[in-house]
Formats: sequence, structure tokens, C-alpha cells
Amino acid sequence: MIRKYFIAALLCIAIVWNGPAFAWSEHALGAYPALGALPEIADAGDIRVERFEDFLRAEQAGLVEVLKEQEQWARENMSAYAPLPAEFEFQVGPDGESDADLRQRFLQALRVHPGVRLEYYVQLLPGRKCVNRPRLSHLKVSVFSEANSGSLARLRFCALRPGGAVSPLEVAATAIDEPDFGHDINLWEDSPSEFGPTFNFGNLSFGDPKLYYATQAPFHMGFYHESWLLYAVAGFIKRTYPDYRTRLYERLARYAFETGHDYWGYRFMGWGLHYVTDLTQPYHATVVPGLSTAYMLWINFIATIGFTEAKDDAIQLVSNRHTALEEFQMQMMHRAYRKELEDPEAAPNPVIAAATRTELDAATPPYDDDYFRDVLSAESHAQADMIDEALSAYMPPEFVNDPDYRFSAGQRGEVYNEVAKNRKDAVEKMNKALIQLFERFGVHSRAYARSILAR
Repeated sequence: MIRKYFIAALLCIAIVWNGPAFAWSEHALGAYPALGALPEIADAGDIRVERFEDFLRAEQAGLVEVLKEQEQWARENMSAYAPLPAEFEFQVGPDGESDADLRQRFLQALRVHPGVRLEYYVQLLPGRKCVNRPRLSHLKVSVFSEANSGSLARLRFCALRPGGAVSPLEVAATAIDEPDFGHDINLWEDSPSEFGPTFNFGNLSFGDPKLYYATQAPFHMGFYHESWLLYAVAGFIKRTYPDYRTRLYERLARYAFETGHDYWGYRFMGWGLHYVTDLTQPYHATVVPGLSTAYMLWINFIATIGFTEAKDDAIQLVSNRHTALEEFQMQMMHRAYRKELEDPEAAPNPVIAAATRTELDAATPPYDDDYFRDVLSAESHAQADMIDEALSAYMPPEFVNDPDYRFSAGQRGEVYNEVAKNRKDAVEKMNKALIQLFERFGVHSRAYARSILAR
């Protein structure tokens, strides 16, 4: 009976994700400074852009073993793992296999959207221009149509040519956003896609399978540190896959570097870093920040007997705070990067500077297979109440404390300005909270990158 009551509480996740399932809006905003502070990347010389199919064709036999080892690890270490169907196991292809068929077989073995766009490009920071590189449409980098592209249209992408030169920092900091461009969309049994039912992930863990952007949430969120009662009554929250993706791309990046394919080493590194940095966002590591398990049980119990107001209010407030945090972060960092161009002598933005604080790295253990759950996500989960309290205190009250308020696309664009108007020190206080999160964004990004580069 308690399970029946409690499932309603967890449905809040579906509502929280009734919008594009991004953690930090534009991970590249934090990745450029975080990775740029790592000498192994910042001081590395330019590398050659390599076609994806050339990499696959040269390393088929080795990739078979890498993916076989990854599958074995996932089966042994992930309690809720859905095994890869045998027909999608990567094998050395026949002589004369076309590039398209080789690529499709590899993407199937990764169990990502088969329409993933693998263009060669760099993503620029706000205000920067493509110099000696042609502009690339946002429609070329994602699986989304123009109508569903959302904020991608505001980003600037510059095309690269295979064989051309590019810096490792540009490759990794660009690739960090790619998983949000459709890699994990509609991969479930109940997804409205032809490929989803073939991948063996089962039905969508939580959320509405009809909302394409909600279907990536279980790959970008991980609830590893909730109470035992929560797991007992709502075991489906264990069916998340960011640790699967993170390790998969770590192993692929290591192999690419070991075999001399540096471009794909950095690009796979960036893909894995996406999930690492997703989990530095506390709303991705905690089911409902600010609410105890006991309180969630209570409001859902009374909801089952007809008193739904407390539950509905709690769900809407969590959704609003999640949105407000990410919109403030994105708008604040855009302003900071543009100001940096206008006034190079100005003091650095404190949140961006926090991502570069390498003196914190020494106190963090080396990245290994347990780090993602035991260090990174545990820390983020512990920060959830802090950031929830900051949002409640320093955001305009209607954004975060009024359950009758719902963000619309237009209203999201007003968040930073409204915070600045709310009270004199509100931006400073919100930045202070974000500094704590972006310090860890930088620390964990560099720990992951070092683990790959220490080959």
C-alpha cells in the first residue's frame, strides 16, 4: 500500500522534466575554464580532425574488446542494468562494409539515438566569432528539428574539416554539450521510435515517454544517495544510466589515445564529461531537494485520500527552482563572457574563476570506477539543500516560492534581470552559491580528464 502512495511522489520527476532535460545550461560555459586550467590539455599542441568512420575502420578489433569489457563491467556492477541485446554486440565487419553500415553498428552497440549528428565543429563561447572557419547551422549538430531546437539557435558553431587542425581544448569543451543534442532521446521500450524498443532498456524509468526531451532524463540524472525507504518503495529510481555512459566514454577515450587517435580521444572524453558535470548539479543527484522522505510520504498519503494541494505545490516549486537555477546560471555566464570581451581588464567573473581553481584538485581522490557514485554524486547530493535554500532566499519570490507560478519560455529569459531587481545583493548571493558548485564542476572535470590522459 505504501508503494502505491509513494509512486505519486516520484512522478514529480516527470513534471520537473517537462522541459529540455539539461543540467547546467550549456556545459561548455564551464568546460572551457575548467579544462583550460589543466596543463595536459591547455598546453597540448593542435591535433588533426579525424573522420569517425576512419577511426572505426582502423580499430574495429580493439573496439570489440573495449565494448565487451564495458558490457561485462556494467552487468557485474550496476544492479538495475539492462544488458545489451546480443544482436547489437559490436563485431569486426565484413570486407567492403560501407561507412554508413559501420557507423550504424557502432552507434547501436553504444545504444544511442541512431540519428546522432557527428559533424566536425567547435562550439564558441558567447560573443566569439568564427575566424577562418565557416559558420555551421545549429540544425547540423543535433537530432532536433527547428521547432524543437530551443536554445540551440542562440549558440555559435564553426565547421571543421577532416584533416584540419584544432586544439584539444576546443574538441573536449565542444563535445561536452553533444549528449544534450539528442544522444539519449527516445531509447525506451515505450518511446515513440522504431529503435527504442530494440535496445532492451525497458519502459522509461520515470517521466512521460511522449515528451521526447523527458526521455533522456534517466541517462542524465542519478539518485545514488537517497534513503533506504525511498529505494524500498520506489525502486525504479535506481534505473538510471549516467554512470554507464561515463565509464563507457572513459574507456573509449582511453583506447583512442592509446592507439593514436587523439581527436576521438578528446571527443569521447567530452561526451563522458557531460555526465560527470550533469551530476555536479544537485537537482540531478537528489529526487526532491528540500523535502525529506518522511514529508514526501506524508503529502502523498494525504493526496491519496483527496487532499492533493500539498503534493502539487511541492512538485511545482521543485520544478520552478530547478528551472530558475539553470536559467540564472546560463544568463549570468553569458553576460560575463561578453563583458570579458568588452573589458579585458575587468575582474574575472567569480563563478567562472571558481571552475579554474586547481589548488582544490589535490584534496580530491583520483578518478576510478567508484568515484562517480561515491565521491561526485555523494557530494552533489549533500549540496542539494544548500542550493535549494539559496534559491528560496535570493530569487524573486514568485519564481521559487509561489506554486501558482509556472515558467514559460519567454519568462525564462528574464531570470537574471529579475534577480538583480529583487534585492541589492541577490546576484552576489546567488553567485556565492554557484561558486561552490562550479569549484566542484572544475575539480571533477579535471579528475576525469586526468584519469583518461594518464595512459
